[in-house]
Amino acid sequence: MNAIQCETRTYEREYNTHDHSYGQMLFALHGAMEIQTPVYDTFQLEANFGLYLPPHVNHRFRAVARNEFLVVDIPARFLGDAVTTEQHVALDETWGALCHLFRGEAYQPASSQSLRPLVDYLTSKLAKKTLPASIHYMKQHFSEPLSLETLAAIEHYHPAYYSSWFKGYTGMSPSEYLQKLRVKAAKRLLGETTWSVARISIEVGYTHPSGLVRAFTKVEGMTPSAYRNTLH
Repeated sequence: MNAIQCETRTYEREYNTHDHSYGQMLFALHGAMEIQTPVYDTFQLEANFGLYLPPHVNHRFRAVARNEFLVVDIPARFLGDAVTTEQHVALDETWGALCHLFRGEAYQPASSQSLRPLVDYLTSKLAKKTLPASIHYMKQHFSEPLSLETLAAIEHYHPAYYSSWFKGYTGMSPSEYLQKLRVKAAKRLLGETTWSVARISIEVGYTHPSGLVRAFTKVEGMTPSAYRNTLH
């Protein structure tokens, strides 16, 4: 891809998995999409939120409702080195205005000069938005007991506000995000080791196997043992 593309798209309910050589910014205008990425695992990208996918990031997605997305495909040469991770953003006043401006440019010819300044501003916004400290902490310490108060203190937020902020950033609650981190680690251990479910549950942060079984079944739709059987 050599030119910036900006258009509205709809997505189907069948799962699709791919990556691309360019960056992609998705603004959810209507409906929702279920999407899985290395950073955010599986969550719903809903109206009034956006998601940036860097080049060569594998992602799995499907529509969960009638939908419309504004999609900006950005050649890698316009991105620079700072924008290297997925970013989920709430369409606040600034992001909402940027979405509105891009929407006004949808379907303009690839040679249009008006898209480049918008992309430059978009990439500058993305470059400033690094993974929050509390989420980085969760990814490093998911196997330990983590309280809402501890996580909120890392961001210097009140716990009640932190919960709202966290959902706006990731699309899920802190407990849901922690659960997905633990299940993801359990899936890896189920495939790479012969450890029992009881041992794996302790390794990923649960005090009793039933905790892992409940979480795993909720996220994956099957028990850990059933998942392991699918690998052989």
